[in-house]
Amino acid sequence: MGKKKKAIMTLVEALVFISLAGCAGKKVDYGVDTEVKSQNVVSSVKDIDTNTSFNDELTVNVGGTDEKVKITADIRVPECDTMSVTEVERIPCTKEFKEKVIKAYFCDSQVYYYDYAHMTKKELEEIIETLDRDNNSLSDDASEEILKWHDDMKTECTKALETAADVWTEATEYDSCDDFVGKIGDTWFHLQFSRPDDDNSVLSGIQSYPLDRCVKSVSDGDPDERSTKFDDGYVKQYYGPKSLKEYDTVRYLNGDFIDGDLPVSDVNEANISFDEAKKKAGDFMQAIGIESMIKTGESDCEWEGYNKTEDNVYKEGDVHRAIWGYALEYSLGADDVVYSKSLNVFDYSAYNKFCPMDCPGYETGSFNVNEYGVYRFDIAEPVSIVKKQQKVELLPVSNIYKIARNELESHPDKYIVEADTQYRYLTLGYIRVKDSSDSQRFSYIPAWSLELLQRREVESCPVFVNAIDGTVIEPEQIF
Repeated sequence: MGKKKKAIMTLVEALVFISLAGCAGKKVDYGVDTEVKSQNVVSSVKDIDTNTSFNDELTVNVGGTDEKVKITADIRVPECDTMSVTEVERIPCTKEFKEKVIKAYFCDSQVYYYDYAHMTKKELEEIIETLDRDNNSLSDDASEEILKWHDDMKTECTKALETAADVWTEATEYDSCDDFVGKIGDTWFHLQFSRPDDDNSVLSGIQSYPLDRCVKSVSDGDPDERSTKFDDGYVKQYYGPKSLKEYDTVRYLNGDFIDGDLPVSDVNEANISFDEAKKKAGDFMQAIGIESMIKTGESDCEWEGYNKTEDNVYKEGDVHRAIWGYALEYSLGADDVVYSKSLNVFDYSAYNKFCPMDCPGYETGSFNVNEYGVYRFDIAEPVSIVKKQQKVELLPVSNIYKIARNELESHPDKYIVEADTQYRYLTLGYIRVKDSSDSQRFSYIPAWSLELLQRREVESCPVFVNAIDGTVIEPEQIF
């Protein structure tokens, strides 16, 4: 390894190094009680005494006025044994990665391009017709953003229609296109790779869903619906439970119900168990390199089917439901803790001004699974793990409190302290911080938050303290 590489230390390595140095008795100046910073480290979260609380009152000067700050901070910790530091990076949208996902998803199926430039004439005509219908039904107060989206899409589809063919084009490479269509079983699916506006080189999401077509709404004035049963002369598609195949229109509900019959049976027509569905989802994530996703929800997939009447409106009450497949929800996390539900900076209103508009959300994944495997999925803000250090050692909570109190007392203007402000919790969790040298990398680290009584509802700006080395985490460091 060359000298230049040897000199570079990642955030993960730095935090672990500090932790180990602390064990060796190294003193670090944190501004208060430096003699004990390197002693009595905590290895297990369960060793933290949550029955204690910190009761305090200080007077701080804010804008030339003395204000009282009350602290009655109960200790809250996550339900885990140990904590870790995880460094991640956003996944580059390369032809190699796209090929890996395409092979894992479509297996041996022939794959075609499916952006507007490669759709068939009939598909483009249907999109333009739907856009015109939607435009006519838009409310008068529709935002400029929605109107622009409609206009831009229609312009793009109209231009593509000038050279459109009657058939799809086989995908021979994966670099020039981000939209593909292929078969799983007897069903055609649209696989899409999305990129953020701020950086075209990385992924913001991967989605796939069965091809469907627009059908008239159940009620006049409502938006059009989509059906997974259609025949446009080129593609003949039915996707749904076998028990609903006889109906004109079939769609996946996703919680959006039309009044009608309950499922004819509580038997899942996929004929697989939840455990088998979870294994299929896990195998797929592993195949495409998505790691450390924690399952946050599960449910049956409910479908409904109904028939047209002569006037092309669906008969009220003639709605039939069935269960086919499972819906599984996942989110990035570690040690059984979901990052987005921990110290999520978006939960604190006063920190919003520090978050850029293009700040990525937290990685999540939704997977619909049946006997064929993963068939419909949506992975938002995918990342890959660069490095992970488990079972890191944490400073004693008493030291953390002194650091947070000292920060609040020394820099009250940073925390928007108002009259009779009361801090109620000292919370341990994971926070996301930037990598100072690489804008596409960030880390999830253990941190403490001295915070107000309620998130979201108040102009809350907690004091965040690194749980490993005791440094105060500035707003500009949070990502």
